[in-house]
Amino acid sequence: MKKLNFLAFVFLLIGLQFIQAQKSKKEDNQPLDSIKIDGVKWRSIGPSLTSGRISDIAVNPNNPFEYYVASSAGGVWKTINSGIDYVPIFDNEGSYSIGCITIDPNNSNVVWVGTGENNNQRSVSYGDGIYKSLDGGKTWKNMGLKTSEHIGRIIVHPENSNVIYVAAIGPLWSKGGERGLYKTTDGGKTWKAILTVDEHTGVNDVQMDPRNPDVLYASTFQRRRHVFTYVGGGPGSGMHKSIDGGNTWTKINTGLPTTELGRIGLAISPANPEIIYAIVEAADNKGGFFASTNRGASWEKRGSHKTSGNYYQEIIADPIDENTIVSMNFWGFTPKCFEYTEQLFDSFLEENKGNLKSEYFIPLIVNGYLENGTGSVKVLTSDAKWFGVTYKEDKASVQEAIQSLKRNGIYPQNLW
Repeated sequence: MKKLNFLAFVFLLIGLQFIQAQKSKKEDNQPLDSIKIDGVKWRSIGPSLTSGRISDIAVNPNNPFEYYVASSAGGVWKTINSGIDYVPIFDNEGSYSIGCITIDPNNSNVVWVGTGENNNQRSVSYGDGIYKSLDGGKTWKNMGLKTSEHIGRIIVHPENSNVIYVAAIGPLWSKGGERGLYKTTDGGKTWKAILTVDEHTGVNDVQMDPRNPDVLYASTFQRRRHVFTYVGGGPGSGMHKSIDGGNTWTKINTGLPTTELGRIGLAISPANPEIIYAIVEAADNKGGFFASTNRGASWEKRGSHKTSGNYYQEIIADPIDENTIVSMNFWGFTPKCFEYTEQLFDSFLEENKGNLKSEYFIPLIVNGYLENGTGSVKVLTSDAKWFGVTYKEDKASVQEAIQSLKRNGIYPQNLW
């Protein structure tokens, strides 16, 4: 009996110690352990000055005060007052990395976004396909091509909004995926690959002849990044042409370097669509700036200018002067600087010597907007004011204009 009493006493002590331990444990709880944060929402606290690279800009052709800015790693932004205010309009979608953006030429409320930055550096982020908005960016719908990861350009048919072409570069760190030139004829419900090469090669750029939407020029790009190296080119890279809306293709590499090609950017001159320009990356330092005056049948090297295949390799032909081309570059104070090609002074001024009818403006891009619709180009400064600088046909005048820009806090690097 004494033994049973003793055991009962021991169990009682153990129970009391357990209860005391639980009380002590509860007393050790911190005040923040029970706080409710359901009403707290995340907010952006930076960066407040810059947010990395700008991939593309799309200006409403019916309203120049409204345009969209595609950020390489920051979604899509929209302004309706020429950049005084920007509103993020893509934060709720599946990708924050954007490669390109296009407004339907037949309906400015329809906007297409290709996700995945269209560059090839280690720091690029991938996307989850192509998106479409029917209400000016208020709402979005993913329209497919989810494994393309990086999209370089979107072209909407100027006469039929259901026909869209998408240049999909494809995954950077792996083979396969949806890479090549894709076409839809039902507004994005279904897609068909109309130009493919292999599992390592995609389409970097595509251009449409403004006189005939069935005539297409496309540049294929073979590239693959590994942890230990980057392969930026190969036998899959090259130039292609279609005259039947992409049903059939012909290689158009005559006159281009015979070494392995890398990234190729294209532009058709709006002033003279007979001229096609190409900025070509090639092995053995054989790349440069090329032009075709016979609709791609052959190419002529105009100069050695090129940029990095990791970034940009994009060119824009002046809408008024067929001899003026601007080239995107990554050196400078803006996300994408404009750099004149060698033609500006070596060719353009020589051909027009003594025949210039008016002063010419230096085309620059600052804060992501270029105004060049009427033949005059201005600079948009950081305080949303326009600043125009003119120069005449001599280099001294241009140098003075550059100094004038610098005195106003604008630094046009790489103008030479």
